[in-house]
Amino acid sequence: MANRRKKNLERTLEAKCVGLAKDEGWRTKKMNTMFDNHWPDRMFVQPRRSRCNFPIFFVEFKREGEELTAMQEQTAIDLKQRGQNVSKIDNFKAFKRLLRIATG
Repeated sequence: MANRRKKNLERTLEAKCVGLAKDEGWRTKKMNTMFDNHWPDRMFVQPRRSRCNFPIFFVEFKREGEELTAMQEQTAIDLKQRGQNVSKIDNFKAFKRLLRIATG
């Protein structure tokens, strides 16, 4: 039961953030699957015809204060070494700040 509650809290945050991003013209894609769950939860792609500080970025949504798993951390490091922006987001305010930075 606790795991279901945890997932619901993450889903609620993710849905709210995805809604905001879509309202601002960002495209988003769910990244992880049942068999590949160490990837960040979502990829966000810049709005059409806009210049962004980072046109593509990845987000791992977590409950407030929760850390990445070891495999998630390794994937984030690998993506960052490839020049990608990867963020762990555990609250809506942090996502709004990230979106503002990404947009420029």
